Amino acid sequence: MVSAAIIVAYYAAWSIYSRSYFITDIPGDKITHINYAFANIGSDGRIALGDPWADVEKAFKDDTWDQPLRGNFNQLIKLKQKYPHLRTLISIGGWVNLISSLILKLKIFIDMVRKIF
Repeated sequence: MVSAAIIVAYYAAWSIYSRSYFITDIPGDKITHINYAFANIGSDGRIALGDPWADVEKAFKDDTWDQPLRGNFNQLIKLKQKYPHLRTLISIGGWVNLISSLILKLKIFIDMVRKIF
């Protein structure tokens, strides 16, 4: 049995800056998945936006000042509406978030050890 090809595109939130590569530039008809980078791990251990301005605040063409969601996330929604077969994933962490992730894991480990002993 031959399964359908999975073609994954990696899109970094910061692509909107100096690279000027936008989600509208992604060839949604040629891929099956988009891996969006990055979300972070907050100090409370919960998932947090990696770049809030790029992720949910930046206004793109046809966005309005009062809409609840803008930025790359809204652009991903529009791309998925145009290409319903697309799946979106999000990478959590990244090299910038590595240290805080390690600190959080260490804190969780220490808390666990304290409860045991």
